[in-house]
Amino acid sequence: MPATKSWYDSITNAAAPIVTPPLVMIAPAFKPLYGGTDATFGVAKGPEPSTPIVVFASRTIKDEATYKSAFASYAEKVQAEGAGVRMLVSFMSTETEKPTAMQLAWCTR
Repeated sequence: MPATKSWYDSITNAAAPIVTPPLVMIAPAFKPLYGGTDATFGVAKGPEPSTPIVVFASRTIKDEATYKSAFASYAEKVQAEGAGVRMLVSFMSTETEKPTAMQLAWCTR
């Protein structure tokens, strides 16, 4: 199915290379207006910055059933009580000879 262009797309695509450079050049002149608006109405604060931390681990285990039970209770507790823990998952590898657990954790600090 070919892409269709509206009349608006045709006009803006043609005008953008002509209009954009002058708008970029005059933008600094409007900076005091932005400051006045921020002072008058306040500045909306975004979320606090955070650093994402992703950890992948591959572990050979002895007993699959015991591991699954222990990890399930651990993951539920950490995700419920851990501030900044976004995801904590584990799954068993099907491509290894010995039972191997793949773990993935996504946290922020």
